[in-house]
Amino acid sequence: MLILFILAFFITVSTVSAASVTPNQVANSSTAVKNYVDTNHKLPGSVNVSGNNVNMSNYLGVSTSAVLNINKSSNTAITIKNFGSAASPSETITTQTISKAEYLDMANRVRSYMDKNGRAPNYVTQTSTGKTIRYESMIYMFSQVLNYYNTNKVLPSSVTVKSWATVTSNSNIIGS
Repeated sequence: MLILFILAFFITVSTVSAASVTPNQVANSSTAVKNYVDTNHKLPGSVNVSGNNVNMSNYLGVSTSAVLNINKSSNTAITIKNFGSAASPSETITTQTISKAEYLDMANRVRSYMDKNGRAPNYVTQTSTGKTIRYESMIYMFSQVLNYYNTNKVLPSSVTVKSWATVTSNSNIIGS
């Protein structure tokens, strides 16, 4: 019993801190997500973000934060949080061009939802049309926005979103 007490006394407890990444590192990984969807017509299981294996729910979290940080010209580190997947994705959008102001608003609402609920939303509503964009389409949309930024060093003035059914069945996906 005394030995157990002594061992317990000398054991130190260390905390594991969550990994963090920069907006530019997220933008770099977004090219891989966009290209994977363009080639395979589905989301990848995960993406490497600066040495961190990030699943798609967590990628949605860091990509929305990256878009918001880039818009504010902030290079603040983004903590990779562990979010659950969307439970029941749905959408009503077909093809729509979304302005920068609107995708920034969507990024803010998605990120707030994820922080509050601990999981990705099933959809986000485009406020100008009332159409909904499903979980997978959101991931693809933000990968397109960040891929554009990665190439041009400026956020795009708009992004075109197609329904996920079109993306997964169309062999001629054209990114923005």
